[in-house]
Amino acid sequence: MKGNLRRLAILFSVVLNISFLGAYLYRAAPRWVGRDQPRGDVLPYQGLHLTQEQERNFDPVRRKFHTRMRDVGSEIKREQLRLVDLLAHPEPNLGSVRATQEGILELQRGMQDVVIDHLIEESAIFTSDQRAQFFRILRERIDKAEPVSPPWMRPAGKARGEEGKP
Repeated sequence: MKGNLRRLAILFSVVLNISFLGAYLYRAAPRWVGRDQPRGDVLPYQGLHLTQEQERNFDPVRRKFHTRMRDVGSEIKREQLRLVDLLAHPEPNLGSVRATQEGILELQRGMQDVVIDHLIEESAIFTSDQRAQFFRILRERIDKAEPVSPPWMRPAGKARGEEGKP
């Protein structure tokens, strides 16, 4: 009896380890298991074949953008947490809730401004062909992006990412 139990435990352990290894390989090494990386994993500018001079000009623009995004993102997060704290009160002060909500919306508008300014500044570095290709890539990504909705809210018969398609 003890021998059978020990064999079952070892078998279960081996099966569990193989399952974990399979899950790891599926997530960490998509090409090894026959899946290509989604196109969104490559940054849009990486397919533009920038010259060394363009890359030198591009790097500080990208760094400035990411710094600004992080700063504004931190402010938005701080205000969102403040909003949650306000809403958590047994009797939330709706005036404070609305004011905080407006502050978040203003920060989000600022985030859009940062992105638009960055796209204008970044695309000025490209040749006209690179610029056209860059915006074509952005357009394709936006078009293919999946709306954020839980499965039970998707229209019947529509697969993930097909909610807005006829």
